[in-house]
Amino acid sequence: RQAVLPLGGTFAFVAAWWGLSLLMEPDTRRLFLPAPPDVVKQAVHIFRTEPMTVHLGVTLEEVAAAFVAAVLVGIPAGLVMGWYRDVNASVNGLITCFNAMPRIVFMPLMMIWFGLGIPSKIALGFVTAVPVIVLTTLAGVVSVDKALVTVSRSFGASNRQVFWTVVLPASVPPIMAGLRLGMGLAIVGVIVGELFAARSGLGYLINIYGNTFQTASMLVVVILVALIATAILVPLQRIEARFQQWRPPLT
Repeated sequence: RQAVLPLGGTFAFVAAWWGLSLLMEPDTRRLFLPAPPDVVKQAVHIFRTEPMTVHLGVTLEEVAAAFVAAVLVGIPAGLVMGWYRDVNASVNGLITCFNAMPRIVFMPLMMIWFGLGIPSKIALGFVTAVPVIVLTTLAGVVSVDKALVTVSRSFGASNRQVFWTVVLPASVPPIMAGLRLGMGLAIVGVIVGELFAARSGLGYLINIYGNTFQTASMLVVVILVALIATAILVPLQRIEARFQQWRPPLT
């Protein structure tokens, strides 16, 4: 049942898309909403004529680098903010404000700092993903059951022991949720950066095809991005679900 329902939703979406496209005149359909068979035919053509592996490799490289950097910065920052109240009070408002901002406003600055190449897309993916990882990690630390901390201290545990044996393990489920959200945002940030200014990548192709009114080709790349995101996020979602079992039952 869990496998059939998503497939049913996908088939319903494709059927609605196909039916809507058939209601249009051929010329209108070609420009505004090509039918699924036309998109499949164009996909075969694109993969035969375009260096798709190069563009795909560039995007995956940027996403991986942005996500790893966001994890290396976000998790330690969230742990420090959650453990030290003064640090949290000092920077929480700034992080929250930064998280509420549309990250695309930073793209001109990234271009000035890093140019039009890969580093600017990595930087935009990083600034898009890192706030949510910081905030979910922080939420995990501050939501630890205070009774567990009190009991640990009553048995003579030091602050370091409390952190490593109580706080950090209890924070793992929210951290995993933050990693899943951060990966999705890293993909969004990189693709948006490639749409804005790039010489290669899937976002670059979407921009080129869109500007030249090659709608079927653009949809091919959009669907490819969606498939890649699904292939990355579904395993992370399953890992997150396993770690959710660590949460104590609600009473």
